[in-house]
Amino acid sequence: MLEKLSDLMDEWFDRLSWAALGVSIVAACFLVYTNHQEAAAVGVANPHASAPRFALSGGIQPQRPKELEDALAGARKLLEDEKFPEVVSTTENIIKQYPKESFAYVYLARAYTKQDQLEESLKHYRQAVELNPDLVDRKSPDRIGPELKLIVKKAVVKARTKEFKDRPDSKKVLKALYYLQRRLAGGCE
Repeated sequence: MLEKLSDLMDEWFDRLSWAALGVSIVAACFLVYTNHQEAAAVGVANPHASAPRFALSGGIQPQRPKELEDALAGARKLLEDEKFPEVVSTTENIIKQYPKESFAYVYLARAYTKQDQLEESLKHYRQAVELNPDLVDRKSPDRIGPELKLIVKKAVVKARTKEFKDRPDSKKVLKALYYLQRRLAGGCE
């Protein structure tokens, strides 16, 4: 009797295992299907192509307009060529047209950093991170966390000086600095 019960239980466990496997396969197929549907909704034929940008928060981010991509590429090139005043003017023009483009703020912050204007740099890094919190996420392909950590460390040292404390905008700069420190540490607000 006990042996029959054991055989019956083994049979049911096998059936449950196969059922669980079947449910898992159906769920995986559903996820792949919805991913393709989302990609088709934003006009991408192949969702695995390099064209769409995937947000860590889920889904596909829409493509940037061609003129924005060109302007950002120009700013990146100017930054590489160390033409920092031109980077500032180019990125400020981009920000006027596309105020929610986080990479324009990143390039602007990098230009100010290279010109040793740490305070301006921190303000623009903060704006970039506020617009796109994934920039400091370890899993993000667009991560700026390591470079930002170095700048925050420099800023902390500079914030301890008397000259900094006497500045009229020191509180704004400290707010940006503290915000970035919390974001880099993974803290919440």
